Amino acid sequence: MNYFNVGKIVNTQGLQGEMRVLSVTDFAEERFKKGAELALFDEKDQFVQTVTIASHRKHKNFDIIKFKDMYHINAIEKVQGLLASRLLKKT
Repeated sequence: MNYFNVGKIVNTQGLQGEMRVLSVTDFAEERFKKGAELALFDEKDQFVQTVTIASHRKHKNFDIIKFKDMYHINAIEKVQGLLASRLLKKT
């Protein structure tokens, strides 16, 4: 499968499971829309897990996203620092 990088999870945002993402895509609204699936990779490009976007909003220079089934800071601290990638769909 082919993936392309859409951002890096750089920090948490509050206590309710939101996280700050430094986006590297020109189409953040499309890439991070509710229901979109992302693959998370570590610094060594090893696949970690697939997640589904529950919400997205902009705040300053960051995209603030929340993943489905990760609603508390303790759950998302485990994915901090990972790269978010999107499956490159074949047309």
